[in-house]
Amino acid sequence: MIAFMEASRKRGTIRLAHDSPLPADSNSRILPLGAGAGAARTIGIVLLLFTVAAGALLIVSISRDFAPYARLTARCFSHNPVVTQWVDALARTHDRGRIVALQIAVSLWNLSPAPLILMAALTQHSPDRALWIAVGIAIILLVVAASLLVLLPTTWAHTVAETLNRAGKRSAAKDDVNDS
Repeated sequence: MIAFMEASRKRGTIRLAHDSPLPADSNSRILPLGAGAGAARTIGIVLLLFTVAAGALLIVSISRDFAPYARLTARCFSHNPVVTQWVDALARTHDRGRIVALQIAVSLWNLSPAPLILMAALTQHSPDRALWIAVGIAIILLVVAASLLVLLPTTWAHTVAETLNRAGKRSAAKDDVNDS
């Protein structure tokens, strides 16, 4: 197998168990602008760096925004039954929206491979097949991102209730141990 891959690499082609839609030859044109594989790699690396930078900025801004609530995220607070009841009622009022959002998100996750499958099937004999498959992959990522955009804003009340109830149970367990 290794000898076969080495011989394939020297010839400029790579054959796997399936036919890849992307050319392995560095002189072939895989971008519609006429740029070669080297330019595609460069563009990909630059986009990756921008994505990593954007992620780092989000992490820094989120940690700054949540700094006043560090005591809550560390679960260092005393249990209050009135607050627990209020949070449970709040979670119940938002529960229907959370369930609907979860249903939509799971449906989108299950359907997300459909664009790629359609792109691969419809462009089987197209010279631009590699480009269309890349578009299909991008659509998958957009569908997954859209499903998260639907789901995440609706989970906050349930998450808060769960966190406070978990802390309350630990607090009650400590009180039981201290009383005995």
